[in-house]
Amino acid sequence: MSKVKSLRDQTESGKFVISLDFELFWGMHDLDIAEEYKGNIYGAHLAVPEMLKLFNQYDIEATWAVVGMMNFENMEALKENMPKELPNYEVSKLSPYHLLSVQNYDNKDSKLFFAPELIELIEETPGQEIGSHTFSHYYVLEKGQSVSEFKVDTKKFAEIMKTKDRRIESVIFPRNQISEPYLSVCRELGYLTYRGNEKGWVYQIKDNDRKNYIKRGLRLIDMYVNLFGYQTYSPSSINENSLFNIKGSRQLKPVSTSLKPLESRRLKRILNSMTYAAKKAEIYHLWWHPHNFGTQLQENLAFLKEILEHYHYLKKQYNFQSINMKNLAYEQRNDITLEKTSDKER
Repeated sequence: MSKVKSLRDQTESGKFVISLDFELFWGMHDLDIAEEYKGNIYGAHLAVPEMLKLFNQYDIEATWAVVGMMNFENMEALKENMPKELPNYEVSKLSPYHLLSVQNYDNKDSKLFFAPELIELIEETPGQEIGSHTFSHYYVLEKGQSVSEFKVDTKKFAEIMKTKDRRIESVIFPRNQISEPYLSVCRELGYLTYRGNEKGWVYQIKDNDRKNYIKRGLRLIDMYVNLFGYQTYSPSSINENSLFNIKGSRQLKPVSTSLKPLESRRLKRILNSMTYAAKKAEIYHLWWHPHNFGTQLQENLAFLKEILEHYHYLKKQYNFQSINMKNLAYEQRNDITLEKTSDKER
């Protein structure tokens, strides 16, 4: 089969996108539950290699958006590479630089903050893309910070990743906070794609929506009951002002002990949406944080395996294709130099 024909066949099929917000403690330090969540953060160091094994087994591409600060060996190296201009949040605890100034962490805590070896492992696994989760887990909707400060943060991320000879083309904004002026910075600095929010008003983020309990409650119900649709969409819809918007469809939450009787319903909700995308040749974009698997690792891996088994079935039945964010954008602009892993016979 020719390369061009293969590309056409892939373009006409449904797409299964996976992205992960890889942030460790940089994504948790400002939350009230941060201290009690440290077990999950340490557990992420075990979860990532296991996820990669499953991805390799099922021929899964994924985008891993990493916090740039994670790419150092220790606090000393990070402090030597801090940007000259820092985000000036009105709420100071939102800044990880505030964290560095008020607490002393020594090297025994390094796994809370750093994982350069895991980033390298991700890169070495076929089909995996390294994306940006910003240098400092930057919040673009919080008061006090500015577009210019974000630009400095973005340039620092590029500087750190350039030393590793990585080309970064996808960005996932922390806490899903998205704003057009910040997208313009990303376009200017060479990004190709970002992950937009799910469809529906409950998934639209305004400032820090973590305490909007109406939205949170409806999003919780939507995990089990089809309130807001399958959240799939046409590949032709992602081209938006030269920056491809590959919207999320569903956050994969960790297994729940308290809601265990509903776990099968949650799984069915995901599988039904995948089937809908495969049949309609649309995109289904599943995302989560590696630290979500940091506790109850085997249960979470088993849940993920059910999803990947279903993907494999849909691939055989409907030519459903796993693809990372960057490669999906390449495909949509008819770039036949895709960096795809080869299909494997099962």
